[in-house]
Amino acid sequence: MTTTQTTSQAAARTSKMLTIVESALRAKGRLPATRTNLHRHNVTGFHLETQPGGWAATITFEDGPASTPSSLGNPETVYPSKQEAFMAGAKTVCHLLTGSKKLPFSVAGRELVVSGYGTGGFPGIFLMKMPAPWI
Repeated sequence: MTTTQTTSQAAARTSKMLTIVESALRAKGRLPATRTNLHRHNVTGFHLETQPGGWAATITFEDGPASTPSSLGNPETVYPSKQEAFMAGAKTVCHLLTGSKKLPFSVAGRELVVSGYGTGGFPGIFLMKMPAPWI
């Protein structure tokens, strides 16, 4: 696998893919305010890599016992676009962190949108938008 080579601005966004998913989960009240224990999964990263024919998502973990892998990815599952690879990887991250593959955001053009009511410390209706990390 080769890591995506991008401009420095895009690289900064790419390195924050895990942060994007975690922030959206917290806003929806699906993660504790602090990252103390992620059950048996110590997820440390989420990035996209180029593959022949498209893109693949890889999730990385803290060093654990020798019998556990340090990353999770499926190079045979290649998505034709960065967006599709991101969404698939985000579902996997959600599953690892919460036990559910339900995404905490939706896509609106070139943005991810998180909305809710009375979750994640917000007392009423809230709407957050962030640039899509695959742009």
